[in-house]
Amino acid sequence: MPTMPAVSGSSVHSADAATDGASGAAVPTNGAADLLPPHHSGDHSSSTPEAEDTERSAPDHTLDQQLAALPPQLALYFRDLLRGLEAEAGDARAEVREVRAALESDIARLRLHAAGLQGRVDELQAECDRLRAAGHGAGASLARRAAGVARRALR
Repeated sequence: MPTMPAVSGSSVHSADAATDGASGAAVPTNGAADLLPPHHSGDHSSSTPEAEDTERSAPDHTLDQQLAALPPQLALYFRDLLRGLEAEAGDARAEVREVRAALESDIARLRLHAAGLQGRVDELQAECDRLRAAGHGAGASLARRAAGVARRALR
């Protein structure tokens, strides 16, 4: 991660002060928060990775203007910092996509397994009904118990 450059002169007096660029007069700021675009509020869980990539790739002229108004060393520091954050965010998005794909695969596999178990429960229930109809009480009782155990396992 880049280190904060030492800026000499009266351009930047602290992390919470900057100049307006033209007159050199100190302008109060909220530190680095003034350099970043406003955060979007709301739920991003329904946004697609493609939409997020499009949103990120759109140029932010306001940020470029704000960085251009800073002393060169400070602007370079923030550009390096933003590049690092963007790279980390890209890595995190890729990791989320991998985990999502793995979970979807696991869910599909579990659904197939549950369908197979449900098929087996149906077979046991049919066997129970067949034994009961044939008058085999003990066999029907055993088949009913097996069907009940299988049903509970599905829950």
